[in-house]
Amino acid sequence: MRNFVVFLLVFGIFRSFGGNFVVTNTNDNGSGSLRFALQMSAATAGPHTITFNIPTSDVNYDAATGVWVIVPQSTLPMIMQANVTVDGASQALNQGETNPHGPEIVLDGQGRVDYALRVFNASSVIVKCLNIRRFTKGVQLYNAPDCIISGNYIGTNETGSDTLGNDIGIEIGSGSDRTLIGGSIEADRNLISGNRHIGVRLLDVQHCTVSGNFVGIDRTGTYALPNYDGVSLEGAVKYNTIGGLTVGERNVISGNIDYGLPIFGAGAEGNSVIGNYLGTNASGDVRHRQHLRCFVR
Repeated sequence: MRNFVVFLLVFGIFRSFGGNFVVTNTNDNGSGSLRFALQMSAATAGPHTITFNIPTSDVNYDAATGVWVIVPQSTLPMIMQANVTVDGASQALNQGETNPHGPEIVLDGQGRVDYALRVFNASSVIVKCLNIRRFTKGVQLYNAPDCIISGNYIGTNETGSDTLGNDIGIEIGSGSDRTLIGGSIEADRNLISGNRHIGVRLLDVQHCTVSGNFVGIDRTGTYALPNYDGVSLEGAVKYNTIGGLTVGERNVISGNIDYGLPIFGAGAEGNSVIGNYLGTNASGDVRHRQHLRCFVR
């Protein structure tokens, strides 16, 4: 009974004030876990952040690779409040840059869990600097406009050198308009490779931007780490931008097994593909297998 009263008190405080929820261990649940932080954020009006400060003494710290591995035993709670930031970069700020080749925080579904992070009916959510691998879907947004997904490794190992794929890396679904995947500087680049079906899927969305990412290649931009399809625009996709006018906004979409950039659907119109490298390495001077396909059906 006492624990229940304490939970209600904490719940009430969080509902009133929101704030920063700190992940301090790699446990699947309980105080200090990512699951607990997501549960508490669901009770908070926001804005607020989920940050990481897990010590090297944690049982799931891998000293050889410099990463902390969180293995959910079931799907994590959905993000259903606006203005939530899940900030994997905070781990390096708090504990030092232990993995110079990628994110320090790993979410690993081990092929047993459907979703890593889901956003539903919530706007302005940011997911950054996580290694998300071996889920059915790594990041999924539905009715979640104005979100940002940046600086993540999705479908690879912690160094971005080998595949540990999700089925779909990132899925941006209906109502998630104006979402940004990537950005214009290197720190915002997502590495989206090794996923068994699609790296990035845009479905019935408008005015989204996919820029500055590596899709289907390794961290160095040299070797193929194939998705089946790279970036797929489907259904009533309108006025979305893949790439951009600057070097920083360029996507490298290469090495994927089937199509690098399919655009299809009865409502597909007004989409722009600008300034990308399709079928090359990051320097643009070595070819990898790649296809661009656009049609309406």
